[in-house]
Amino acid sequence: MTEIEFWRIIDDNARPQSSNRGEIDTRAIEEHLVTLPIEEICSFQRWVEKAHEVAHTDRLWGAAYLMNGGCSDDGFYDFVGWLISRGSHVYSSVAKSADDLADFGYGEDLDFLRHAYDAAKRIGHSIDDTDFKLDEITLEAVDQLEDAEAPDDFDDDDAMEQAYPKCWAAYQAAIQEVTDD
Repeated sequence: MTEIEFWRIIDDNARPQSSNRGEIDTRAIEEHLVTLPIEEICSFQRWVEKAHEVAHTDRLWGAAYLMNGGCSDDGFYDFVGWLISRGSHVYSSVAKSADDLADFGYGEDLDFLRHAYDAAKRIGHSIDDTDFKLDEITLEAVDQLEDAEAPDDFDDDDAMEQAYPKCWAAYQAAIQEVTDD
């Protein structure tokens, strides 16, 4: 499976939910994956793992932390799954500029990273012990990662506002909306 085919599966099968938080229904991805040979399911998961590895940066974690009002290790893991589930355009935009997260909202997807594993089980296979050899592939969707540093302290309001001006504005608007209700 090529990277283009990987993103096409996501783009064609992930459906936005009706909420305004940017939540995605990814169950159709698993339904698509079960129609593929096990080798293709493994290849899909290989691209998922590579996309997750590339996006796992302190800079992006800071933006997620700000937009969600906090972000644990597990929360960031689920956030990156959500980010991948949004497709190549959103993924590459946010990976290139973490502050662009403000343009797309924030979400977490507890299931996305398991779809290939679950699809493999459904067709009688396991990919639990697969070595995806991530060092052998390059993710072209992100040709250049943002080189800006993340603030040392995600609880430092001044540093977060300076590092992520768009996310800061979106977060402050969300707080105001909750306060007004």
